[in-house]
Amino acid sequence: LDEEGRERARQLFARVLEATGGGLRIQTIHSFCRQLLSSFPLEAGLVPGFRALEEREQQGLARESLEQMVVDAEARDDRVLLDALEALALRLGEQEAERYLIRCAGAHDALEGLDGDIRGWLFAALDLPAGDIDAEIAEQCSDDAFDLVALRRVAKANTDWGTKTGLGNADIIASWLGETPENRAQALGELGSCFLRKDGEPKAVSKGQSSADPDYEALAFGLGETIAELLALRTRAAYAETVAQGLYAGRAYAQTYAAAKRRVGAVDYDDLIAHAAALLGTQGIADWIRYKLDQRTDHILVDEAQDTNSRQWTI
Repeated sequence: LDEEGRERARQLFARVLEATGGGLRIQTIHSFCRQLLSSFPLEAGLVPGFRALEEREQQGLARESLEQMVVDAEARDDRVLLDALEALALRLGEQEAERYLIRCAGAHDALEGLDGDIRGWLFAALDLPAGDIDAEIAEQCSDDAFDLVALRRVAKANTDWGTKTGLGNADIIASWLGETPENRAQALGELGSCFLRKDGEPKAVSKGQSSADPDYEALAFGLGETIAELLALRTRAAYAETVAQGLYAGRAYAQTYAAAKRRVGAVDYDDLIAHAAALLGTQGIADWIRYKLDQRTDHILVDEAQDTNSRQWTI
């Protein structure tokens, strides 16, 4: 640089030092949130003098909370919670199950807002019957509910077709018709093989089947659709049961972990973000807090903005 360039650089440096709020401030968003919450702890619902957990300490407290939750559940013989944890571990494996629970702890407010009966709430949200799903499917397989007229016409058409495939279909249908509704429900997959491919799409109708009954294609399509819906109902219900157990265990863990943090007067990184976002939107005080911030901040430059999640962006 020449003399003029050096003079310009000195002026820029002085402008940085004299910028609003005491110069440039370079910090992580967690550091910003910690400073903000430290200034307004009561308004944010925190204990004055709270401290932020370091990552290793946070991991230790999270693990300790999980162990304590299991011990407490065993002590009071809480089979619902223990079964939920077991199902979670079997589905995800130990490490992934722990990660899932920790994510639930980060969504503590959302989980607390769920209905007390998580299963009932979830089944209603997914438009699933609230009672015994197997009993519901069995009811749909009863003589009064299932289209037995169409099924018998299809069986006769397959018998008249007379091929190995046709006779096999007729035998499957005859066997299914001879069962109780409960056994029919269990054998829906086998009955479905007469009408559906392995990928769930309708099977092609042969010329021999159409010749045996001109309505065969429409009958087979309707029966296949009914069976597919019942099988999908069972799959959706099984998935919902698993999710409900996961959410139940996640809510219990979030409560245990939150209590552990209160006990040591600490917050984790997720808490810093969540409480700061809530504080900046709190009716009655948020405007004043933002006004105070505006007194010392003209601009914010966000580095790696593509990694900013929605809650951070709210802040």
